[in-house]
Amino acid sequence: MAVPQQKTFLEHILEQKLIDQAQYDAVRRVVEEEHKDSMEVLFERRLVDEKALLAEKSRFAGFPIRDMAGFQANYETLREVPEEASKHYRFFPIKIDKTAHVLEVGMVSPEDVVAQEALQFIALRLGLKTQAFLVSPQDFKDVLKQYRTLKGEVESALEELQQEITE
Repeated sequence: MAVPQQKTFLEHILEQKLIDQAQYDAVRRVVEEEHKDSMEVLFERRLVDEKALLAEKSRFAGFPIRDMAGFQANYETLREVPEEASKHYRFFPIKIDKTAHVLEVGMVSPEDVVAQEALQFIALRLGLKTQAFLVSPQDFKDVLKQYRTLKGEVESALEELQQEITE
């Protein structure tokens, strides 16, 4: 007996009439040929209003949305999730609540089982539970830039300290 296949988010928004069949076909083709996430393609092509798309993805995947406008990453928090893992699995740490032992994470695709497994591995290593939030692809890109900025600032501060010690 065949197991029924789960509907994809792209199929879902077609059913919800947020895109038409021609848009669906075009996005699906890009997703398959370029191995991109459908959400990212929809955002890039501006086929659906960003807020409406996030709201629909939240309903579809069952994860709350976290608006990251104005978010400033904390170096101590970012260093707990390697930049390479963040890029590959498309998630980033928002904050660590040491009292509740929870790692809050922003994810572009929180329903991605492989990304969830990677996140659980990191959280287990830290002795924390996780709370995942849906974030937009643009918010994700903005936080990735902060990884590089904070890393550069820390390296610069360490170099200055090393110079002072040497002097």
